[in-house]
Amino acid sequence: MVKWRTVLANGDNYNNYEVSNTGLVRNQKRGKILNPRSVGRAYFEIGLYKDGKQKFYLVHRLVLEAFVRPCPTGNQANHKDGCKFNNNLHNLEWVTPYENTKHAYDTGLRYNRRHSAETKAKMAKSGYGKKHTEESKAKMRKAKEGLYVGEKHPRAKLSEKDVIEIRQLADKGVKQSEIVELKSISLSVVNKIINRKAWRHVE
Repeated sequence: MVKWRTVLANGDNYNNYEVSNTGLVRNQKRGKILNPRSVGRAYFEIGLYKDGKQKFYLVHRLVLEAFVRPCPTGNQANHKDGCKFNNNLHNLEWVTPYENTKHAYDTGLRYNRRHSAETKAKMAKSGYGKKHTEESKAKMRKAKEGLYVGEKHPRAKLSEKDVIEIRQLADKGVKQSEIVELKSISLSVVNKIINRKAWRHVE
């Protein structure tokens, strides 16, 4: 079920805006869903106005601040499934920098920036980035062979029937923001399905 709360950005209330647990942001007075823009092909950010000035905020942080709590000192936001455009509340969490780095290696992601000496030492001790477990190797083989495609993927939230229905709704002129509320998924997922950037094997 889609829930809405007043936007809290860096401890500052934006009473004219609301954010949903699915990653949507809307103008509270008009009820209009705002269109986010992508940042470096990795995140969504949204522009909010207050006192005649516009500031841009990362959508995933707005979701966490509204539904969980403001970012604890020294923490970072983490996307559990590794998809930076999936801003559903269940996919987000506040973590320490080390936990974020650990998660990146667990999911096969990599950072381009340099790690601190402390982080490198912990990673070396834990063996991250050097070896894969037999379980992870088996998963990679299945993914390569196409055995984890679509609803067969262990983390799949949708079925092929859902995907077909989403595309049919879009063909009938139903707005993507409305499909988000019907299916309780993020706007980015809906957009990728409709434009066949995701679930391309489903006709």
